[in-house]
Amino acid sequence: MDRGRLQFPVSSSRQSVSSSEFSVLNGNDIKLKNGKIANVTFLNKNDNTKELLTFINSMIAEQVHIIYDKKFTIEEERKWKKKRLELQKKKCGIELVARINGNIVGTTTAQKGKYKERGNVVLGIAISKEFRGIGLGKELLSLNIQIVKKLFKPKNIYLSVFANNKPA
Repeated sequence: MDRGRLQFPVSSSRQSVSSSEFSVLNGNDIKLKNGKIANVTFLNKNDNTKELLTFINSMIAEQVHIIYDKKFTIEEERKWKKKRLELQKKKCGIELVARINGNIVGTTTAQKGKYKERGNVVLGIAISKEFRGIGLGKELLSLNIQIVKKLFKPKNIYLSVFANNKPA
């Protein structure tokens, strides 16, 4: 393996991503139980902010078990995206985006802890209703964990979930 290149399994194939770049996870496809293929990339500046907004606001409207409880404006989403891209650039966090047929169907995030938690990484995940229960969340989290272990070398990795979120 080249120094500075990471190898991690996705489904049955092996893909690589440069630890110095967060632009794209090229060719990282997840085959789901329903036969559909989800393509996974790092959040990047070319991602459509309106699509990201539509995704998160649909999750909020559904009142799923995520920390947000009010819909975002396009300006708030632009600020969120800018902050997440800055965290990726500083190697303090990552955001993975899963798409099926070009549509966002899931995201997972990882953020390094601060202060006494600096050796830890906290994960979060959101999956569109119609794509739950078919392996997307499991595979997306697995991919996130593999990347986090290689990029951040954490002492601990935590998944942040609400106690009443039974599927989690």
